Amino acid sequence: MKVACMRAGLGIVNKLGPNTGSRVEEGQRVVAVPWPTAGGEGTYQQYVAVPEKDLVVVPSNVDDDMAAQFLINPVTAYGFLEVIQVPKGEYLLQQAANSVLGKELISMAQRQGTKTINLVRRHEVVHELKQLGAEEVIVTTDEDVTARVMQITNGKGAWASINPIGGEASRYLPSCTRQGGKVHVFSLFKEEVIVPMFDLHFRQIQVQGFWLTQWLENLPSDQARQEVFTKVMGFFADGTIKPPHASVKYSLDKAVEAVKKAMDGVGGQGKVMLEDKFAQNEE
Repeated sequence: MKVACMRAGLGIVNKLGPNTGSRVEEGQRVVAVPWPTAGGEGTYQQYVAVPEKDLVVVPSNVDDDMAAQFLINPVTAYGFLEVIQVPKGEYLLQQAANSVLGKELISMAQRQGTKTINLVRRHEVVHELKQLGAEEVIVTTDEDVTARVMQITNGKGAWASINPIGGEASRYLPSCTRQGGKVHVFSLFKEEVIVPMFDLHFRQIQVQGFWLTQWLENLPSDQARQEVFTKVMGFFADGTIKPPHASVKYSLDKAVEAVKKAMDGVGGQGKVMLEDKFAQNEE
């Protein structure tokens, strides 16, 4: 399978093409939302041609590192909340809550009044998640997760669950979810998602995939998509979500090294980023 080199990133409008409108101006900082990337037209390069409708202007109070992370995690977190629509008083359960996406989901959920139960493996991250607005944090190495979730929800289970990791750790999510509820899965797992037959047959648990580009494509119009992007960028501007700054940066000619570093894990909270030092030297 051929995959275009990434879609996330921040750029500066160098030149407007013919028949463009007034949404963006030359010199503005922008992020590009999913656009046609056939032929390798991704973000691992100095210049890329992107349809004007797929650009979102970055506010002046959002810095470059934060804006470069606009698309994948924040819009996915927002998409989950839109798809799941947790009723008032119910809980949303998520695994890997200490991930960047997990933290952003907590912040957005807290902003709209959605209660979350968050699963982590380490005690030292509990306080940070509580500060972000997590109602409940369960350390999975210490507690019976299903029993604790049922205690929190008065025996009903979470309204829905989010599973980003698959494998053995996904086995207990269905049992933590309400009768007839959904376990939403995303990412490309190294291991398969496990769903106990009891939960499928007797509790009518459903498993539903979520893929960001498909969700965006299924929105009813370009205007609806722009409303999503405007709202998420607003969360950046007002401080609702604060993606971590890069832990390390590489120039574009070191892209292979950067990918290897990201795959190995950086040991911190920030992302591995590429930056166009060539263009900076030309200014």
